[in-house]
Amino acid sequence: MRGLDNDRGSREMREQLRQDLLAAWNHYQTTGLHATAEEADAWLARLEAGEDAEAPECHLLDNLPHT
Repeated sequence: MRGLDNDRGSREMREQLRQDLLAAWNHYQTTGLHATAEEADAWLARLEAGEDAEAPECHLLDNLPHT
């Protein structure tokens, strides 16, 4: 039964991830707020180096219309 429990847990984790990703995408579509890949990479590198770095601030693109 342990294998079945692991499969069920994996399915539940994938479903939660899917829901989280859809919520994030909907939030972006609504607000346009984002951090760039470069900003996120720099932040993650600082965390990896042991720094107590805050996440990059979200912002809007200057050249795209948002509703």
